[in-house]
Amino acid sequence: MTCDLYRELISAQMDGEVTETEERHTHAHLQQCDACRRFAALLLEQEAALAAAPVPKQPKGLQERIRARIGIGVGSIRPAAATGSIVGRHGIPLRIVHARPTSRVTSLLGRP
Repeated sequence: MTCDLYRELISAQMDGEVTETEERHTHAHLQQCDACRRFAALLLEQEAALAAAPVPKQPKGLQERIRARIGIGVGSIRPAAATGSIVGRHGIPLRIVHARPTSRVTSLLGRP
């Protein structure tokens, strides 16, 4: 595999979107590739900077306008059965995305 493919896997791993096999291959590659370790460190630094940035105040009524636009009324969201998603009024599953890197990614770089 090329470093370009490993960089895609590094990014996907930070989002929790890799298999255990891909994670093992990525870990082994990071142990030997300075360029990809720097890339992973840069992604972590960028994520930390974004997490530390102030959250802009949302305009009044924004949530209601979004819910109306996508057809989800207040109180119409219910948890999907153990899937990590929510289900809207029309039964459409909506995935919940977590924006924090997994501890496995940070541990690859020797960070807590």
